[in-house]
Amino acid sequence: MGIITDPIDILNFSSAEKKILEATSKIAISMSQISRTTKIPRSSIPYMLQRLKERGFMKETRNSKRFLWKSDIESPLKTLNETPLSSLTGENDSENIDTGIITYHGTNTLLGILYKMSDLPKNTRVYGFQPDKSIRQAVQKNSMEDLLRLNEGIKKKALIVEGVVHEKSVESMLKELGKESGRKLLDSFIGRLEDYVKVPDDFADVGSEIYIFGGSAYIINWNKETAIGIHDKEMVALLLAMFRCMKDFGQRYSQNDKIKLYSPK
Repeated sequence: MGIITDPIDILNFSSAEKKILEATSKIAISMSQISRTTKIPRSSIPYMLQRLKERGFMKETRNSKRFLWKSDIESPLKTLNETPLSSLTGENDSENIDTGIITYHGTNTLLGILYKMSDLPKNTRVYGFQPDKSIRQAVQKNSMEDLLRLNEGIKKKALIVEGVVHEKSVESMLKELGKESGRKLLDSFIGRLEDYVKVPDDFADVGSEIYIFGGSAYIINWNKETAIGIHDKEMVALLLAMFRCMKDFGQRYSQNDKIKLYSPK
């Protein structure tokens, strides 16, 4: 597959967000200039700029008088592989929309799926099963900057992460990244609202993970750079019921407490 030459459409930005990204693509400009260029009311600009910034697509600078804003599409999506879909949600993909099953390709496309968590309302529950093997692949495939940004976005929205993990995953992150980088990543997890259980290390130690949020479920394999998105209401409900059964099988566990043991005193 080829490389996307115009990635601005890949993450299904709203029409207003596209106007802002295009208006700020060449030089950094002020909110007032953005409003005049895009015809978007000045009062709506701050919220949209902040949301784009949290997702990594907007940079903020300051001169002597005011704040300036410039879009940054190429940085978070610079290695985005082409996908046969017209958007991450598949809203314009008539072949797939009836089944509610969509395939995504490319590491940054998969990361973009997780960035969609930043669009959720505050205190939303996000459900996830991330086996140790998949965690090792995730930290190998993604940059530290992207992983830190994801964790900060989750904490800013006070999302409640209801998860199932292998307890050894904390040690695995340190092993994969090294002591210094591993601690940096682990520290970014501290403070996330969590509702975790741990399962035996030999239980489903596979190279895929699953997330359920926003009415959809995503099965992600970082090593194969492929994900399956399930957007059918009944299928998602079934997966959520199965997830809850699996969670009942696990033992209550605080990843925050475990990570603090490895943080510098």
